[in-house]
Amino acid sequence: MVTLHKDLLMTGDKCLGGGYYEFDYVSNQIILSGHSSDFGKPLWHCLSTIKIPKEYVGFSIQYKPDDICEPTIDVDAILEKEYY
Repeated sequence: MVTLHKDLLMTGDKCLGGGYYEFDYVSNQIILSGHSSDFGKPLWHCLSTIKIPKEYVGFSIQYKPDDICEPTIDVDAILEKEYY
């Protein structure tokens, strides 16, 4: 049972934020949003790669912040995708 992002961490791991995700199968997008109550918003500037299950090859990734005044982030443009 997982209630917080910290429950997913292995000993020595660090979490660089969190939030929610949903799949838009019509437009082939993975939409990330929100923030983690225990680790805050994703720290995109601390990442260079995003790991994605191979089933989602061809999907684009967008991050939509909670604050509608903040712009949507095109995750594809700032991170390299690694499929597993």
